[in-house]
Amino acid sequence: MWQLVRCRLEKSHTVVSPKMNANDVHDLTEHTCLSSIRPKLHKVRGDLQAACYNPFTHCLLFATEQISLLNLKLRPVLKAEIVVSHYEQILSILFCKEFKQVISCTESGVVRLWDFLTGRQIHEFRTHNGNAVTCMTLDNTGRRLITGSRDGKCCIWNYHNGQCLKTLQKSNSLEIADLTFVQVNNNCSIIAVGWDKRINVFKDDREKIKQVSLCEDEWDDDIMDGHEDDILCIAKSQGDLFATGDYSGEIIVWNMSSKKVFAKMRSEKFPSFDNNEKKTNDRLISRMTFIDSRTNRRDAANLISSGPYGMIHFWCVYKNGMLMAKFKENKAVTTTVTQVKLDSECRMLFSADSL
Repeated sequence: MWQLVRCRLEKSHTVVSPKMNANDVHDLTEHTCLSSIRPKLHKVRGDLQAACYNPFTHCLLFATEQISLLNLKLRPVLKAEIVVSHYEQILSILFCKEFKQVISCTESGVVRLWDFLTGRQIHEFRTHNGNAVTCMTLDNTGRRLITGSRDGKCCIWNYHNGQCLKTLQKSNSLEIADLTFVQVNNNCSIIAVGWDKRINVFKDDREKIKQVSLCEDEWDDDIMDGHEDDILCIAKSQGDLFATGDYSGEIIVWNMSSKKVFAKMRSEKFPSFDNNEKKTNDRLISRMTFIDSRTNRRDAANLISSGPYGMIHFWCVYKNGMLMAKFKENKAVTTTVTQVKLDSECRMLFSADSL
């Protein structure tokens, strides 16, 4: 006759349930199976009559035809502040001020919505047929989410229910590296850049109900005098200017109204390194941001770029891209600066690197 044997395992109440081929150890609080003890594998012979746990030696004792002693390997207890938010690599994060929510996306196209004050997950949905979401941005209302993916498409979402409102499709399927939402006067557009080395502009017309929208015609300056390498990032100003940076270290400032090149910038001088430091030829521009408090100033830096050579550069876009200053983000070792952000008053600069 089979019977249940109850014992106390550390701080949890457990029960050992004998079966024909195994003895399962269950947690009565969590209602989960902690372990499955198989006679042949653990060398337990005969029918189980009693079981007990020794907290001093962390052993589980079984009484059958003989006394069997099994050493218990406990999993490390995670601290309360350690929370696993995703099972894949997180590629981008956004903060929605209006709803005080955080939006995150992953390598497998999963987008999750979090409550910023409590850390609780609110909603989750999958995008781009499981392809990686490489970049995200919000529209001017903060109610629609715009995503770019490795499949070369951009999508507009109602991120509160996961509904895809519109798909933005360009002429090729090369990866979207970054995108932004631009509003000039009453005209709203979405600009996407990536491995196709082109400026892809999609008009945001909410009155037209179309499931798929194509990008506008290519700019003449983009074809004749644009980037020659993969574009990695884009940044917009408060006016009608926006900047793009590519893998070769070139920054181009564009005028959204005239669709012309406003300025070109490149740091040609290679920085000096210590003898013990590893030299790199990391020319890529990974991130940029405009200093909004200096938008119309022509005597000061108004654009910050992370790179090239792992250094943070300050540019004045009105003097044909004059380099005003630069400094090394990490003095100990040369790294790639992956992100730069300014506070609301444009007084403090926050940076993150590959370390």
